[in-house]
Amino acid sequence: MSLGPIRRLSHETFYVLHMVNVLLFILFMYYHCLGEGLGSWGYLDSAVAVLGLAVVHRFGVVAYNTRGFTRVWRAWVEPCEDGALLVRIPARGFNWSAGDHVYIRFLTVYAWQTHPFTVMNLPHPDPDQSELHILLRPRTGLTARLAKHAALRPLLSFPVHLDGPYAATSNVLTTLAGSDEVLLVAGGTGMSYVLPLLSALAVRGGVSRREHKIKLVWVVPRRACIAWYRTELDTALAAVAAGKELSYSVSHLSISVHVTCEETVTEIGTPRSVSSKEKGEDAGLGTQAGGLEVVGGRPDVSKIVARAAEAAAGRMAVVGCGPVGLLHTLRNEVARAQVSIAKGRAGALEEVCYVEELFE
Repeated sequence: MSLGPIRRLSHETFYVLHMVNVLLFILFMYYHCLGEGLGSWGYLDSAVAVLGLAVVHRFGVVAYNTRGFTRVWRAWVEPCEDGALLVRIPARGFNWSAGDHVYIRFLTVYAWQTHPFTVMNLPHPDPDQSELHILLRPRTGLTARLAKHAALRPLLSFPVHLDGPYAATSNVLTTLAGSDEVLLVAGGTGMSYVLPLLSALAVRGGVSRREHKIKLVWVVPRRACIAWYRTELDTALAAVAAGKELSYSVSHLSISVHVTCEETVTEIGTPRSVSSKEKGEDAGLGTQAGGLEVVGGRPDVSKIVARAAEAAAGRMAVVGCGPVGLLHTLRNEVARAQVSIAKGRAGALEEVCYVEELFE
């Protein structure tokens, strides 16, 4: 039941069967070792004690974060473009950072389970006005049930428990703040991890006065997906264009959205529209004028990373979130860039840092 294809058919069924099988396995192991001697039950007792301690610790953490399971939030689930769902939770006093995720327990839908979700926005400067946003694609189980409820009753809210926030990668903002050039790569809803990092860099400012050049590459199946994060992307572009005095400066920001199911290129803000065969790959992070462009066809991620590394100077950071294949390509290209640095063939590039977040 733990095999990927079977598990993905229904995670909720897998979860229940998995817990039952764990208990049965422990019971049958005690029976199997009965009378074997050599202190066999002593080893089992030790293992069960460690497992029990982990379960009790987890229960205690959740109870603490939910104030003894009495702190209940309300979550509104709204249908979005291309079949996605937006979960809004007014979270007064709840604080989180870019790239954090939370565990959510929907008390009226599969209440025995918690599910991790990446927060796609930053908290409001006023904690009393913070609203936590999560974007998800319905699949099976919980998300399918939420999609059904959202379609039938769009204004319906759900009581939920929030556990967290938790950081997938510690000090990622510090890593980006210390880089001269930043390449952000996201696939689909993997943008939920990348977008808060971009907002923290371009809109909120950071901890150093180093100038940054940022390039964002986002791969989506259809053009309608752009609406998921369009407001936040426009805000980041406007903040950089306005030249606001931040604690450190973003001197350049370019955003490329690659629509894999279309074969045309549309330059946002210009009347030009050309075919994907006429487009050229970006030569680096600092060669184009800042802005947002929509590009038809699947991007060559290897070339994008390689050319960005060739054009970069100083320290470069690469951040990726998306499917396994996308992250595998990013790892390989970052490794090649690091080998080039070690061999003294990287030009002005001195260091490459890589941060990733995987989703299924």
